[in-house]
Amino acid sequence: MRYLEYHDNIVYSERWREEEDSGVYKAITANRILDFHLVDRIVYYGKILTDFVPTVGEVSLAETLAFTKAASGAPVNVVVVSMDWFQMAVLQNLLPNYFKIETLFCIMRKFVFSILSVGPIPNHIAFILDGNRRYVQNWNMKEGEGHKVGFLSLMSILNYCYKLGIKYVTIYAFRIDNFNRRPNEVQYVMDLMQEKIKGLFKEESIVNIYGIRVYLLGNLKLLNEPVRLVAEKAMVVTAKNDNVVLMICMAYTSTDEIVHDVQESYNDKKGDIRHHEIGKELPIKLADLEKHMYMVVAPNPNILVRTSGENRLSNFLLWQTIFCQLYSPNAL
Repeated sequence: MRYLEYHDNIVYSERWREEEDSGVYKAITANRILDFHLVDRIVYYGKILTDFVPTVGEVSLAETLAFTKAASGAPVNVVVVSMDWFQMAVLQNLLPNYFKIETLFCIMRKFVFSILSVGPIPNHIAFILDGNRRYVQNWNMKEGEGHKVGFLSLMSILNYCYKLGIKYVTIYAFRIDNFNRRPNEVQYVMDLMQEKIKGLFKEESIVNIYGIRVYLLGNLKLLNEPVRLVAEKAMVVTAKNDNVVLMICMAYTSTDEIVHDVQESYNDKKGDIRHHEIGKELPIKLADLEKHMYMVVAPNPNILVRTSGENRLSNFLLWQTIFCQLYSPNAL
């Protein structure tokens, strides 16, 4: 991407595509009209497929425009739209009014949040981030790009949960069964996880801005070493944060968690048996199991949200969701 102008927090840039008619990108920084946006890469928008994922973003903005990380020396929080030359000329006249509307929506959203936060707010919401592959199919995107779009959803979730005062957020990011998918897809997801978890260490990341403590929960020994090491580092680096607790379930299934709990409880009991008590039965109680749960760091969720409209639990938090409300919006 080549930048033509950069002044007063506004960047104009253009790039021609070889395979289609000439097009142009127009980029305008988002922080002039909305809350801050810390962003990583370029997003898929319209018919142009690019490489995307913000680290913080307003949902209303994500639904309309897109994000990009500018080149060295240019702003990092940039909104990108795709258009031809005629559309660009028209949009230059429309953008001031558009941004006024977006500013109004932002104010209204904050007003609604302030009202909602007065009433009863769930203490813990869990999310099954589902539908990445269907999203890719519906929008004719390249394989794997849906996972990056899913990361945008995660950042928006954290943004809104923080503003509503929700203490605990759990994300079902990657279940053990997913290791059976095509090796290139699994590797793509692992690389993406490693990259995004590393982003949590940055001083300007949403984790540090909002004071979020991060737990990576699951059978982490199934992850490749680079991902496992960066996951362990994320938990150490954020250990002192206490505003919001984010639990990312990776290499996780509920049945695996229960097997792990039973095994650990058995090992504890076995260690308590003295030599002369060999053969004596020591019952495993409910409390023994629950103290070994991966999810022992948080109370049971009040609400479980599954994106994409499916009603399946997919082996997620089966033990913890017996009294949980299930909500499954048609998000695609």
